[in-house]
Amino acid sequence: MANPELEAVEMTDEELALDETVQDAEVQDEQVFDEMSPAGDFSKRNMSMLTKALNSVLPLFGQEAFPVINEDIQRFPADLTRVLAMVATAVSDAIAAQEIDEDVMFSMEDIVDDESIKMLAGKLTKLGRDKAFKKFLSSTAEGKVVEAAPEAAVESAEPTDEDMDALFSERF
Repeated sequence: MANPELEAVEMTDEELALDETVQDAEVQDEQVFDEMSPAGDFSKRNMSMLTKALNSVLPLFGQEAFPVINEDIQRFPADLTRVLAMVATAVSDAIAAQEIDEDVMFSMEDIVDDESIKMLAGKLTKLGRDKAFKKFLSSTAEGKVVEAAPEAAVESAEPTDEDMDALFSERF
């Protein structure tokens, strides 16, 4: 007969191993988003405008507001890049499903200066008001899968889209 005390210890060891794995994944996740974070001379005014525009979109994802950035920065915080990447993925999926126009598409590589931040803020504001985008997000949240265009293969060292989605879900 199994000893219940030993089973409890084994569960604790399993939980510790799982916790360590999750922590390792979070560190890798942080490194990935730090590496893809836009760098440049970004003014306080435009960063504030960007984060406020982002906050007009986040409720569509069921997310809390991102803290407004009220300072000049040279590199986007990894958390901001992570949230913008989430929105960019949803935009890409909505475009692939022909639910919204391509004019709101953006990528992290496009963000190089204050002018590009203004453009992105405008796109985010437009998305926050776009009824088709809201409908698309609510339909995908209800479990309706939308077929997206096939993406290029990702190297095994990088997290997959499914891994990133799982990490987003855990964080928010």
